[in-house]
Amino acid sequence: MQLGGIEYLEESITYYRQGIDLCPIRNPHRSMFLHNLGTAVSTRFEQSGRMEDLEEVIACHCEALALPHPNRSSSLNKLANALFTRFKQLGRMEDLEDAIVYHRKHLLSALEDAPIGQYLNNLGTAVSTRFEQSGRMEDLEEAITCHRKTLALHPQGYPDRSSSLNNLANAVSTRFSQSGRMDGLEEAIACHREALALHPQGHPNRTSSLNNLAHTVFTRFGQSGGMEDLEEAILCHRGALALQPHGHPNRSTCFNTVSARFGQSGRMEDLEEAILCHREALDLRPHGHPGRTSSLNNLANAVFTRFEQSGRMEDLEETITGYREALALQPHGHPDRSSSLDNLANAVSTRFGQSGRMEDLKEAITCHR
Repeated sequence: MQLGGIEYLEESITYYRQGIDLCPIRNPHRSMFLHNLGTAVSTRFEQSGRMEDLEEVIACHCEALALPHPNRSSSLNKLANALFTRFKQLGRMEDLEDAIVYHRKHLLSALEDAPIGQYLNNLGTAVSTRFEQSGRMEDLEEAITCHRKTLALHPQGYPDRSSSLNNLANAVSTRFSQSGRMDGLEEAIACHREALALHPQGHPNRTSSLNNLAHTVFTRFGQSGGMEDLEEAILCHRGALALQPHGHPNRSTCFNTVSARFGQSGRMEDLEEAILCHREALDLRPHGHPGRTSSLNNLANAVFTRFEQSGRMEDLEETITGYREALALQPHGHPDRSSSLDNLANAVSTRFGQSGRMEDLKEAITCHR
């Protein structure tokens, strides 16, 4: 916002506050001043991020809604959005619950020519968030219903259709992960395919669409074993990688599918490509990165597989080094510590079989215990 715009905003806030001070509680203009002040302070919050602005927005719209109010529907929407924002800032469940209540009231009060799709999407996002907090399946079902209705209101050519497709795909994918219902996975794939078609070469969202489609078809491959799904996932991930230069933090999400193809084909070029990918992923996850353990294990698994194919001792040594570092990142009480102990035990047992070093056998026994 230009300096003049900021000055105008501050002047408007001052004017609306003065208007409120001059209007007694029962004055019919008071609710309008409250509504306008809440809107103006909300704009300032977007610029400053100051929590006191957000608190004032909520207070203004709450008071406005308690009075006769010609813009009641707008205040319901603005209050719901402000409460949801405060939930995201502070994590207070009562804010999320209230946001859902006001989103529902707003939908009931919205006029026929209002942007209902946007309002349905807001409600769907809020109940989906509550599902993430509580795991209540009825929230997930309501989110799916909202996103389906939103998509129906955003036909071909509508500028937000791709966003509606992604929201619906994410919701039905989540239901698949909870229930295993394949129709949800199929619907997610169909949505991501259409979203990708709406993001041609050069579109800023093409990379995310490629990754989304790759993830869902790779999931279907895990269920059905169809090689065409695996091949499509690899093509999508390669397309996404081509759009992300080396060093891009999201490249590491694209590297798992080639390992799966080696498991199906046994082709050494797939294994070599997988190792290169996992090395790059590890480089993108330095010490302290939450995904480093996963990258260490992925790379160690791949080079251990190459050792089993070629018998190269340097691969076995690298495997042991990777598993040891992964184990060090999983202290006692970590849910994945047992699998890391098992991985390291198997690797040093294999080295004992090659070299006969008793310290390897002792370490394997310690790990298994």
